[in-house]
Amino acid sequence: MPARAIAVATGMLLIAVLAGMVISTGSPILIAAVVGPLFGLLMLTQWRLCFWTVVVGFLVINGPIQQFAPTLGKVTWAFSAVSLLLLALSAVQLFAADDERSLPPSPLAWMVLTLLAYVLLSSAFVSSYPAEVMAGFKRYFQTWGVFFAMAVLPFAVKDLRLTYKAMVWLAVLHVPFCLYQFFVVVPNRGVVSAAAFDAVAGIFEGSATGGGASGVMALFMVVAVVAVIRLWLVERIGFGRLLLGLALFGAPLALGETKVVVFVLPFTLLVAMRGHFGRARALAIFAAVLLATAVLAVRYISLNEVNGADFQKALDNSIAYNFGSVGYDGRGGLNRSTVLSFWADKHGFQDPVGTLFGHGLGASYAGGNAIFPGHLNFSYPFLAIDLTTISTVLWDLGLMGLALYLSLYVLAWRSLQRGIKAFEGQALADWFRLAEISLVVCVIALPYNNSIISFGSHGTVFALTLGTCALAGRLAARRTQAQSHSSPVARPAFVAA
Repeated sequence: MPARAIAVATGMLLIAVLAGMVISTGSPILIAAVVGPLFGLLMLTQWRLCFWTVVVGFLVINGPIQQFAPTLGKVTWAFSAVSLLLLALSAVQLFAADDERSLPPSPLAWMVLTLLAYVLLSSAFVSSYPAEVMAGFKRYFQTWGVFFAMAVLPFAVKDLRLTYKAMVWLAVLHVPFCLYQFFVVVPNRGVVSAAAFDAVAGIFEGSATGGGASGVMALFMVVAVVAVIRLWLVERIGFGRLLLGLALFGAPLALGETKVVVFVLPFTLLVAMRGHFGRARALAIFAAVLLATAVLAVRYISLNEVNGADFQKALDNSIAYNFGSVGYDGRGGLNRSTVLSFWADKHGFQDPVGTLFGHGLGASYAGGNAIFPGHLNFSYPFLAIDLTTISTVLWDLGLMGLALYLSLYVLAWRSLQRGIKAFEGQALADWFRLAEISLVVCVIALPYNNSIISFGSHGTVFALTLGTCALAGRLAARRTQAQSHSSPVARPAFVAA
């Protein structure tokens, strides 16, 4: 028997023994840690299968497991492992010298690799908690294999079309879950208050007893609502489909209590209406959305009245813990405004290293069920210094890390605009404008919460959005190359004469 065959057989036998030992422990964490990479290795030759495993895993499977089988929650780590393998495969392809590739890789991929290098180097320099850094790396980048697949691998237009269809069905799937949570889970929480409606998280992460990614679900449905309106404005769908889409995708917003919708919905609609402001249908739909937003605002604020507060007091309380000095928990913690001033008070000249480079990946994480909570969470207990994505990145990676992280959004926007310009007047440009809506919502989410980092669902939506921006630039670059190769070489005037 050839030596190579013996080596392969021996390796397979050892893997089988290891897998059997791990499965016999019954530990979901160990099983996920072993099965995920093995499953990923099998799929590396079929990267599309790997891509869809991560997308469906985080957006469709992860939420119901967290809600109805929380003891199996760590099994979803397998999706993280597959995504990181996809990231590694894409990175290898990125470094491979191949000038004949039909679809050039996106420069955005190089920027993300730069951020990854900075994250690892800075954390090695400032942190003495390797387990904390590893856990933080998993949270930050567990879905970024999705982005790299779209930014580096031969992701075709048909793949993008399938992705958009999947997002439509995902939005539809939210509706029955939100109805169940509204009529069953919320009443079971006892006193029906604004906090009780956090359970309305749709198919995203949540709990059968209440609480969850309600904000992530609401932002996702805002994108769906505005996308339907945009498609109607450009006459890609008729009025009947507009009404159906608004009824389906708007229902979860009315069932939940996510006050940021009051700002995000009209603002993103303004972005989507660019180039259509003077049209009668645009003005009519904007007026209708403003009216619906006002109704939602009254509903959201009135939910606080069950605790004995009148409407004006409930409104004042909402303003106080978003823009004043009252903690987000209603007590002495931080809120979306003070979380940044608190970081500034603890940094500057008194801690130049922490100011520039942070305290290491995962240092600020305050998750209640974390295996490796951030060490800063013990220094500042119950303050929620990781309340928003911006504050989390500042504590973990410093000003340098925040600058690199925010530059991704700038480069993504520019890449998306190149795609829109290259395919103006075509359906592909309309698809890219829908990604524009999602990118704007992702930017708004940065000072709102830390869900892009802490929730796999939002991380996946962000990776898909960033990947679509990268793909837009790639397709535009290919179109430019094709036009330059097909155009005849101009001859000098004297030769023509």
